[in-house]
Amino acid sequence: MSRLPASVSRHAIAMITGLCGLATLVPAAAQTAAWPTRPVRLRVAFLAGGLTDVMARSVQQQLGEGLGQPLVIENRGGAVGKVAGTEVTRNGGDGHTFLITFSTTESVNPSMFARMPFDPQKDLQPWHCSPTASCS
Repeated sequence: MSRLPASVSRHAIAMITGLCGLATLVPAAAQTAAWPTRPVRLRVAFLAGGLTDVMARSVQQQLGEGLGQPLVIENRGGAVGKVAGTEVTRNGGDGHTFLITFSTTESVNPSMFARMPFDPQKDLQPWHCSPTASCS
């Protein structure tokens, strides 16, 4: 039996931590009756069947039930998160759309691409959670 490379393991842990952090939205949603008022969309910045997609789908049903709204996963792979990031910044400012990606979208892509259709520092609001800190 082979082990996963260390980088994959770190990415898996980061994804699990981040997606589990979405579960903290459930108590907040219960206190605020106005949210969510319609299905919540998770734009996954990678193709279906990949690690990011599998992690998102592993919490889809339970999180959707907790929120009282369907949780819709939309895979938008391409350009290391640039495609999904562009869609979220153009169409996702509704408070019901979240971008699930690795940090490359906001940290590496601006250096890698001469032109970006959005500014990750200005157009995306990071939300992260770690096992030792509160979510923000």
